[in-house]
Amino acid sequence: NWDVLFRKIEEWLAKAPPAAPAAPADAPTGKHPALPPAPPAAGKDVCAVVPKCVLVAEDNDANRAMLCRRLNNRGFRTVEAADGREALIAVRRQPIDLVLCDVMMPGVDGYAVLQAMKDDPDLEPIPVIMVSALDEPAEVARCIELGAEDFLHKPYEPALLLARVNASLDKRRLRDAELDYRRAVEALTRAAEAVEGGRFDPAGLAEVAARGDALGTLARVFGRMARE
Repeated sequence: NWDVLFRKIEEWLAKAPPAAPAAPADAPTGKHPALPPAPPAAGKDVCAVVPKCVLVAEDNDANRAMLCRRLNNRGFRTVEAADGREALIAVRRQPIDLVLCDVMMPGVDGYAVLQAMKDDPDLEPIPVIMVSALDEPAEVARCIELGAEDFLHKPYEPALLLARVNASLDKRRLRDAELDYRRAVEALTRAAEAVEGGRFDPAGLAEVAARGDALGTLARVFGRMARE
């Protein structure tokens, strides 16, 4: 009964997206995966499930080496940048999951890096944690206004650094999962409209039907009914 099926679709549209839908196997590509893995068990780093790549932008060689060493010891992959120009080149050249960026750097400073990333649709989703030795509320406020995910004051405890990194990556995963879910719902809605207009193409639902959650089940049932 098409009326029943359309009502089911409307119910799905009205529902909030799930917090953690089933995640497919992660395969590194030139783009970030649309649906990252499910969150790890309590007490484990996010990188314990799938290694994440962190770009460390810091002009002080000793500080940069220390940050990379600490992250590497916890299973993260790291990419180094000695200034803002190198950071922007690196983040456009390879997949980066998170950026740790010093505010005060020669030439292109951290503010400029943050602004450039948030103005670029391809880089905007990448979380950026700003780091600075200055403890000025105006500096923190400016970073947050520009789109920084978090702010750390130097010197900081290693445990706090790792906690902030993991929290930022987990927020990214949840945002990506929500966007992926909404895209799947939109695809199902377009398929329903195509059925009404006599233009239904099963290929348009293939990606949604491959999902392992309830929305995937609905897409498979919908496609079967449409073909019949």
